[in-house]
Amino acid sequence: MNLLKVIWKRYSFFLLFLLLILSFFNPIWAIAASLCMISPLVISIFKGRYWCGNLCPRGSFYDNLLSKVSNNKPVPGIFKSKLFRYAIVIFMLATL
Repeated sequence: MNLLKVIWKRYSFFLLFLLLILSFFNPIWAIAASLCMISPLVISIFKGRYWCGNLCPRGSFYDNLLSKVSNNKPVPGIFKSKLFRYAIVIFMLATL
């Protein structure tokens, strides 16, 4: 694994926090944050879930910070059910 990829996977969550903070002061930065929503869609066409495991700043946050304070319990089955997942998608689309 090359050095740039290792650095990105370890520290890209700082970009997430930076965009979040800058968005409070200048809405134009919120548009830049939308790239984090569009990029996975575009990349998934060519490389599947490559974004999720390698480029996602939110995934970096989960892997590098939250995993340190997690109690490592398994995800409850209800959250894995298709009914629950579809309900969440419908809720998110309705709130947009």
